[in-house]
Amino acid sequence: MAKQSIGLGSTANDGTGDSLRVGGDKINDNFNEIYTTYGDGSTLTPFTSGTSTLTNKTINLTNNTLTGTIAEFNTALSDGDFATLSGTETLSNKTLTAVGGTVSRTGDLLFDVSGDIYLDAGGKDIIFRYDGIQFGLFTFHSGGNLLIQSGTTTNLTMTGANSAFAGNVDVGGNITVTGNLSVNGTTTTVATTNTTLSDNMFELNSGVSSNANDIGIIMERGSTGDNAIFAWDESEDKFTIGTTTATADSTGNISITPGTLVANTFEGNLTGNVTGNVTGSAGSVTGNSATATQLANSRTIGMTGDVVWTSAAFDGTANVSGTATIQAASIEQAMIEDGAVNSAKLTSAVTLQILDSSGSAVKTIIGAGS
Repeated sequence: MAKQSIGLGSTANDGTGDSLRVGGDKINDNFNEIYTTYGDGSTLTPFTSGTSTLTNKTINLTNNTLTGTIAEFNTALSDGDFATLSGTETLSNKTLTAVGGTVSRTGDLLFDVSGDIYLDAGGKDIIFRYDGIQFGLFTFHSGGNLLIQSGTTTNLTMTGANSAFAGNVDVGGNITVTGNLSVNGTTTTVATTNTTLSDNMFELNSGVSSNANDIGIIMERGSTGDNAIFAWDESEDKFTIGTTTATADSTGNISITPGTLVANTFEGNLTGNVTGNVTGSAGSVTGNSATATQLANSRTIGMTGDVVWTSAAFDGTANVSGTATIQAASIEQAMIEDGAVNSAKLTSAVTLQILDSSGSAVKTIIGAGS
Protein backbone atom coordinates (compact mmCIF):
# COMPACT_ATOMS: atom_id res chain seq x y z
CA MET A 1 0.00 0.00 0.00
CA ALA A 2 1.15 3.52 -0.67
CA LYS A 3 1.79 5.79 2.26
CA GLN A 4 -1.44 7.49 3.50
CA SER A 5 -1.09 11.14 4.56
CA ILE A 6 -3.59 12.91 6.88
CA GLY A 7 -5.36 15.86 5.31
CA LEU A 8 -4.63 18.90 7.52
CA GLY A 9 -6.75 21.47 5.67
CA SER A 10 -5.60 24.82 4.33
CA THR A 11 -5.74 26.62 7.72
CA ALA A 12 -6.53 25.57 11.24
CA ASN A 13 -10.14 24.72 11.85
CA ASP A 14 -11.21 25.68 8.35
CA GLY A 15 -13.17 22.42 8.06
CA THR A 16 -11.24 21.24 4.97
CA GLY A 17 -8.95 18.65 6.64
CA ASP A 18 -9.59 14.99 7.55
CA SER A 19 -11.78 14.24 10.48
CA LEU A 20 -10.22 12.69 13.56
CA ARG A 21 -11.62 9.31 12.62
CA VAL A 22 -10.29 9.39 9.07
CA GLY A 23 -6.90 10.65 10.24
CA GLY A 24 -6.66 7.94 12.90
CA ASP A 25 -7.61 5.27 10.32
CA LYS A 26 -4.78 6.38 8.01
CA ILE A 27 -2.34 6.26 10.92
CA ASN A 28 -3.43 2.71 11.77
CA ASP A 29 -3.09 1.55 8.16
CA ASN A 30 0.44 2.93 7.89
CA PHE A 31 1.51 1.28 11.18
CA ASN A 32 -0.14 -2.03 10.29
CA GLU A 33 1.92 -2.23 7.12
CA ILE A 34 5.12 -1.41 9.00
CA TYR A 35 4.43 -4.00 11.68
CA THR A 36 3.48 -6.60 9.09
CA THR A 37 6.53 -5.94 6.89
CA TYR A 38 9.12 -5.69 9.69
CA GLY A 39 7.50 -7.84 12.33
CA ASP A 40 4.73 -10.31 13.00
CA GLY A 41 1.89 -7.81 12.62
CA SER A 42 1.84 -6.84 16.26
CA THR A 43 5.53 -6.69 17.24
CA LEU A 44 8.50 -5.21 15.31
CA THR A 45 11.65 -7.40 14.74
CA PRO A 46 14.91 -5.41 15.01
CA PHE A 47 17.47 -5.85 12.07
CA THR A 48 20.34 -6.34 14.46
CA SER A 49 19.25 -9.84 15.48
CA GLY A 50 16.95 -12.62 14.45
CA THR A 51 15.76 -13.54 10.97
CA SER A 52 13.98 -11.16 8.65
CA THR A 53 12.57 -11.75 5.18
CA LEU A 54 13.25 -8.97 2.70
CA THR A 55 11.01 -8.93 -0.34
CA ASN A 56 11.88 -6.82 -3.40
CA LYS A 57 14.55 -4.93 -1.47
CA THR A 58 17.84 -3.46 -2.64
CA ILE A 59 20.89 -3.49 -0.37
CA ASN A 60 23.61 -0.96 -1.14
CA LEU A 61 26.86 -2.88 -0.60
CA THR A 62 28.89 0.32 -0.75
CA ASN A 63 27.90 1.16 2.77
CA ASN A 64 26.78 -2.32 3.92
CA THR A 65 28.46 -5.73 4.33
CA LEU A 66 26.94 -9.14 3.93
CA THR A 67 28.65 -11.77 6.09
CA GLY A 68 28.30 -15.53 6.13
CA THR A 69 29.76 -18.73 4.65
CA ILE A 70 29.24 -19.93 1.07
CA ALA A 71 27.17 -22.79 2.49
CA GLU A 72 24.99 -20.28 4.33
CA PHE A 73 24.57 -18.14 1.22
CA ASN A 74 23.79 -21.22 -0.91
CA THR A 75 21.22 -22.33 1.71
CA ALA A 76 19.63 -18.91 1.54
CA LEU A 77 19.38 -19.09 -2.25
CA SER A 78 16.28 -20.83 -3.54
CA ASP A 79 17.28 -21.43 -7.17
CA GLY A 80 21.06 -21.86 -7.41
CA ASP A 81 24.48 -21.68 -5.77
CA PHE A 82 27.29 -19.22 -5.46
CA ALA A 83 30.64 -19.93 -7.21
CA THR A 84 33.85 -18.80 -5.51
CA LEU A 85 37.31 -17.96 -6.82
CA SER A 86 39.18 -20.33 -4.54
CA GLY A 87 36.68 -23.14 -4.03
CA THR A 88 35.68 -26.09 -6.20
CA GLU A 89 32.25 -25.80 -7.74
CA THR A 90 30.45 -27.44 -10.66
CA LEU A 91 29.31 -25.04 -13.36
CA SER A 92 26.40 -26.11 -15.53
CA ASN A 93 25.40 -24.34 -18.76
CA LYS A 94 27.71 -21.42 -18.07
CA THR A 95 29.69 -19.15 -20.38
CA LEU A 96 33.16 -18.20 -19.14
CA THR A 97 34.36 -14.79 -20.21
CA ALA A 98 38.05 -14.40 -19.45
CA VAL A 99 38.92 -10.95 -18.22
CA GLY A 100 42.06 -9.81 -20.06
CA GLY A 101 42.01 -12.93 -22.31
CA THR A 102 43.52 -15.39 -19.78
CA VAL A 103 42.05 -18.24 -17.75
CA SER A 104 44.58 -19.28 -15.09
CA ARG A 105 44.59 -22.27 -12.81
CA THR A 106 47.14 -23.92 -10.53
CA GLY A 107 47.15 -27.66 -11.21
CA ASP A 108 45.35 -29.68 -13.83
CA LEU A 109 42.35 -28.52 -15.85
CA LEU A 110 39.97 -31.29 -16.90
CA PHE A 111 37.25 -30.94 -19.51
CA ASP A 112 34.91 -33.90 -19.05
CA VAL A 113 31.68 -33.54 -20.95
CA SER A 114 29.04 -35.94 -22.18
CA GLY A 115 28.74 -34.04 -25.43
CA ASP A 116 31.18 -32.18 -27.68
CA ILE A 117 33.84 -29.59 -26.88
CA TYR A 118 33.98 -26.59 -29.23
CA LEU A 119 36.99 -24.32 -29.57
CA ASP A 120 35.91 -21.34 -31.66
CA ALA A 121 38.80 -18.97 -32.43
CA GLY A 122 37.83 -15.88 -34.37
CA GLY A 123 41.49 -15.24 -35.16
CA LYS A 124 41.79 -18.69 -36.89
CA ASP A 125 44.62 -19.96 -34.63
CA ILE A 126 44.49 -22.36 -31.67
CA ILE A 127 47.93 -22.07 -30.08
CA PHE A 128 49.60 -24.54 -27.71
CA ARG A 129 52.25 -23.28 -25.30
CA TYR A 130 54.50 -24.64 -22.58
CA ASP A 131 55.61 -22.10 -19.99
CA GLY A 132 54.96 -19.30 -22.47
CA ILE A 133 56.80 -20.97 -25.38
CA GLN A 134 54.73 -21.92 -28.42
CA PHE A 135 55.16 -25.58 -29.41
CA GLY A 136 52.20 -26.12 -31.69
CA LEU A 137 49.37 -24.51 -33.56
CA PHE A 138 46.12 -25.49 -35.26
CA THR A 139 44.95 -22.94 -37.79
CA PHE A 140 42.15 -22.46 -40.29
CA HIS A 141 43.26 -23.37 -43.82
CA SER A 142 41.58 -22.23 -47.02
CA GLY A 143 38.27 -23.92 -47.68
CA GLY A 144 37.66 -24.83 -44.05
CA ASN A 145 40.61 -27.23 -43.80
CA LEU A 146 43.28 -27.73 -41.12
CA LEU A 147 46.94 -26.69 -41.04
CA ILE A 148 49.16 -27.90 -38.18
CA GLN A 149 52.41 -26.28 -37.10
CA SER A 150 55.15 -27.73 -34.94
CA GLY A 151 56.63 -24.80 -33.10
CA THR A 152 56.18 -22.06 -35.69
CA THR A 153 56.92 -24.26 -38.74
CA THR A 154 54.18 -25.77 -40.91
CA ASN A 155 54.25 -29.55 -40.49
CA LEU A 156 51.01 -30.90 -41.93
CA THR A 157 48.37 -29.49 -44.24
CA MET A 158 45.07 -31.34 -44.50
CA THR A 159 42.75 -30.77 -47.44
CA GLY A 160 39.65 -32.91 -47.19
CA ALA A 161 40.81 -36.53 -47.01
CA ASN A 162 44.32 -35.62 -48.24
CA SER A 163 47.33 -34.84 -46.04
CA ALA A 164 50.57 -33.16 -47.11
CA PHE A 165 53.61 -33.36 -44.81
CA ALA A 166 56.10 -30.53 -45.19
CA GLY A 167 59.08 -32.46 -43.75
CA ASN A 168 60.32 -35.95 -42.98
CA VAL A 169 58.02 -38.64 -41.61
CA ASP A 170 59.44 -41.36 -39.35
CA VAL A 171 57.23 -44.37 -38.63
CA GLY A 172 58.20 -46.79 -35.89
CA GLY A 173 55.62 -49.42 -36.84
CA ASN A 174 54.18 -50.86 -40.03
CA ILE A 175 52.58 -48.94 -42.89
CA THR A 176 49.86 -50.43 -45.05
CA VAL A 177 48.98 -48.56 -48.25
CA THR A 178 45.72 -49.75 -49.79
CA GLY A 179 45.97 -47.33 -52.73
CA ASN A 180 48.78 -46.40 -55.10
CA LEU A 181 52.11 -45.14 -53.72
CA SER A 182 53.93 -42.39 -55.63
CA VAL A 183 57.45 -41.44 -54.51
CA ASN A 184 59.01 -38.30 -56.05
CA GLY A 185 62.55 -37.12 -55.53
CA THR A 186 66.13 -37.94 -56.47
CA THR A 187 66.85 -41.07 -54.42
CA THR A 188 64.60 -43.63 -52.72
CA THR A 189 66.46 -45.60 -50.04
CA VAL A 190 65.17 -48.93 -48.72
CA ALA A 191 67.30 -50.14 -45.80
CA THR A 192 65.84 -53.54 -44.92
CA THR A 193 67.30 -57.01 -44.41
CA ASN A 194 65.24 -58.42 -47.28
CA THR A 195 62.93 -56.77 -49.80
CA THR A 196 60.10 -58.91 -51.17
CA LEU A 197 57.98 -58.00 -54.19
CA SER A 198 54.79 -59.89 -54.96
CA ASP A 199 54.48 -58.33 -58.44
CA ASN A 200 55.06 -60.46 -61.53
CA MET A 201 56.76 -57.64 -63.43
CA PHE A 202 59.37 -55.15 -62.24
CA GLU A 203 59.69 -52.12 -64.56
CA LEU A 204 62.66 -49.73 -64.64
CA ASN A 205 62.73 -46.33 -66.34
CA SER A 206 58.93 -46.28 -66.52
CA GLY A 207 57.25 -43.48 -68.45
CA VAL A 208 60.33 -42.26 -70.33
CA SER A 209 59.53 -40.94 -73.83
CA SER A 210 63.04 -41.54 -75.21
CA ASN A 211 66.14 -42.89 -73.55
CA ALA A 212 69.87 -42.19 -73.71
CA ASN A 213 70.78 -43.73 -70.34
CA ASP A 214 71.95 -47.23 -69.56
CA ILE A 215 69.37 -49.16 -67.52
CA GLY A 216 70.04 -51.88 -65.01
CA ILE A 217 70.63 -53.09 -61.50
CA ILE A 218 73.81 -52.16 -59.58
CA MET A 219 74.99 -54.30 -56.67
CA GLU A 220 77.19 -52.51 -54.11
CA ARG A 221 80.29 -54.52 -53.11
CA GLY A 222 81.95 -52.09 -50.71
CA SER A 223 85.71 -52.52 -50.31
CA THR A 224 85.61 -55.93 -52.07
CA GLY A 225 85.87 -54.27 -55.48
CA ASP A 226 83.95 -52.37 -58.11
CA ASN A 227 80.19 -52.69 -58.07
CA ALA A 228 78.57 -55.55 -59.94
CA ILE A 229 76.05 -54.62 -62.64
CA PHE A 230 73.47 -56.23 -64.87
CA ALA A 231 72.49 -53.60 -67.41
CA TRP A 232 71.07 -52.74 -70.79
CA ASP A 233 73.78 -50.84 -72.71
CA GLU A 234 71.73 -48.25 -74.57
CA SER A 235 74.57 -47.19 -76.87
CA GLU A 236 75.25 -50.81 -77.94
CA ASP A 237 71.66 -52.13 -77.80
CA LYS A 238 72.94 -55.09 -75.76
CA PHE A 239 72.71 -56.55 -72.30
CA THR A 240 75.96 -56.41 -70.33
CA ILE A 241 77.06 -58.18 -67.16
CA GLY A 242 80.20 -57.04 -65.41
CA THR A 243 81.63 -54.54 -62.95
CA THR A 244 81.53 -50.76 -62.81
CA THR A 245 82.48 -47.80 -60.65
CA ALA A 246 79.05 -46.31 -61.30
CA THR A 247 76.41 -45.96 -58.59
CA ALA A 248 72.64 -45.57 -58.60
CA ASP A 249 73.17 -41.81 -59.06
CA SER A 250 75.01 -42.32 -62.36
CA THR A 251 73.31 -41.55 -65.67
CA GLY A 252 74.18 -41.65 -69.33
CA ASN A 253 76.57 -44.17 -70.90
CA ILE A 254 78.02 -46.11 -67.97
CA SER A 255 81.50 -47.61 -68.26
CA ILE A 256 81.22 -51.38 -67.70
CA THR A 257 83.99 -53.96 -67.57
CA PRO A 258 82.53 -57.20 -68.98
CA GLY A 259 82.38 -60.03 -66.48
CA THR A 260 81.75 -63.77 -66.54
CA LEU A 261 78.36 -65.44 -66.76
CA VAL A 262 78.22 -68.97 -65.35
CA ALA A 263 75.31 -71.17 -66.41
CA ASN A 264 74.62 -74.84 -67.00
CA THR A 265 72.76 -74.25 -70.24
CA PHE A 266 72.71 -71.40 -72.73
CA GLU A 267 70.09 -71.40 -75.45
CA GLY A 268 70.29 -69.13 -78.48
CA ASN A 269 72.99 -67.43 -80.51
CA LEU A 270 76.26 -66.74 -78.67
CA THR A 271 78.99 -64.31 -79.72
CA GLY A 272 82.29 -64.06 -77.88
CA ASN A 273 84.71 -66.27 -76.01
CA VAL A 274 83.42 -69.49 -74.50
CA THR A 275 84.98 -71.49 -71.68
CA GLY A 276 83.54 -74.97 -71.40
CA ASN A 277 81.72 -77.33 -73.71
CA VAL A 278 79.80 -76.09 -76.74
CA THR A 279 77.26 -78.26 -78.55
CA GLY A 280 75.42 -77.52 -81.76
CA SER A 281 76.14 -77.24 -85.46
CA ALA A 282 79.12 -75.27 -86.66
CA GLY A 283 76.89 -73.00 -88.66
CA SER A 284 75.15 -71.78 -85.52
CA VAL A 285 78.38 -71.00 -83.66
CA THR A 286 80.22 -67.77 -84.47
CA GLY A 287 83.15 -66.05 -82.91
CA ASN A 288 86.35 -67.47 -81.47
CA SER A 289 84.80 -70.90 -80.88
CA ALA A 290 84.44 -71.47 -84.67
CA THR A 291 87.77 -69.90 -85.76
CA ALA A 292 89.93 -70.71 -82.74
CA THR A 293 93.62 -69.69 -82.94
CA GLN A 294 94.75 -71.36 -79.74
CA LEU A 295 93.94 -74.52 -77.87
CA ALA A 296 93.17 -74.31 -74.21
CA ASN A 297 95.78 -77.05 -73.56
CA SER A 298 98.90 -77.77 -75.67
CA ARG A 299 99.05 -81.05 -77.59
CA THR A 300 101.54 -83.01 -79.76
CA ILE A 301 100.94 -84.80 -83.06
CA GLY A 302 102.78 -88.08 -83.72
CA MET A 303 102.93 -91.12 -86.01
CA THR A 304 104.03 -94.64 -85.21
CA GLY A 305 104.72 -97.72 -87.33
CA ASP A 306 107.00 -97.81 -90.36
CA VAL A 307 107.19 -94.02 -90.25
CA VAL A 308 107.75 -92.33 -86.89
CA TRP A 309 107.21 -88.63 -86.25
CA THR A 310 106.45 -86.61 -83.14
CA SER A 311 105.77 -82.88 -83.29
CA ALA A 312 106.77 -80.27 -80.80
CA ALA A 313 104.15 -79.02 -78.34
CA PHE A 314 101.25 -77.63 -80.34
CA ASP A 315 98.67 -75.06 -79.06
CA GLY A 316 97.36 -73.76 -82.37
CA THR A 317 99.22 -70.45 -82.41
CA ALA A 318 101.85 -71.62 -84.99
CA ASN A 319 102.32 -74.16 -87.77
CA VAL A 320 103.45 -77.68 -86.99
CA SER A 321 106.67 -79.01 -88.58
CA GLY A 322 108.99 -81.92 -87.88
CA THR A 323 111.08 -84.72 -89.38
CA ALA A 324 109.66 -88.19 -90.00
CA THR A 325 111.83 -91.27 -89.75
CA ILE A 326 111.21 -94.35 -91.91
CA GLN A 327 111.91 -97.33 -89.76
CA ALA A 328 114.48 -99.93 -90.81
CA ALA A 329 113.15 -102.86 -92.86
CA SER A 330 109.90 -101.06 -93.36
CA ILE A 331 110.28 -100.78 -97.19
CA GLU A 332 111.01 -103.82 -99.38
CA GLN A 333 112.14 -103.73 -102.95
CA ALA A 334 108.89 -105.19 -104.12
CA MET A 335 107.14 -102.11 -102.71
CA ILE A 336 109.08 -99.77 -104.98
CA GLU A 337 107.86 -99.42 -108.53
CA ASP A 338 110.50 -99.54 -111.18
CA GLY A 339 111.73 -96.03 -111.92
CA ALA A 340 109.86 -94.59 -108.99
CA VAL A 341 113.04 -93.70 -107.16
CA ASN A 342 116.04 -92.29 -109.00
CA SER A 343 118.67 -89.67 -108.44
CA ALA A 344 116.68 -87.05 -110.27
CA LYS A 345 113.96 -87.24 -107.65
CA LEU A 346 116.36 -86.74 -104.78
CA THR A 347 117.78 -83.41 -103.81
CA SER A 348 121.52 -82.96 -103.92
CA ALA A 349 123.57 -84.20 -101.05
CA VAL A 350 121.00 -86.92 -100.29
CA THR A 351 121.81 -90.61 -100.47
CA LEU A 352 119.03 -93.20 -100.31
CA GLN A 353 119.88 -96.77 -99.43
CA ILE A 354 117.43 -99.62 -99.66
CA LEU A 355 118.37 -102.40 -97.28
CA ASP A 356 117.23 -105.96 -97.11
CA SER A 357 116.08 -107.71 -94.01
CA SER A 358 119.66 -108.51 -93.05
CA GLY A 359 120.69 -104.91 -93.31
CA SER A 360 122.71 -105.25 -96.48
CA ALA A 361 122.36 -102.52 -99.11
CA VAL A 362 120.27 -103.71 -101.97
CA LYS A 363 120.40 -100.39 -103.81
CA THR A 364 122.06 -97.03 -103.29
CA ILE A 365 120.82 -93.91 -104.99
CA ILE A 366 122.82 -90.74 -104.88
CA GLY A 367 121.01 -87.47 -105.34
CA ALA A 368 121.51 -85.45 -108.43
CA GLY A 369 124.42 -83.12 -108.22
CA SER A 370 126.23 -85.19 -105.63
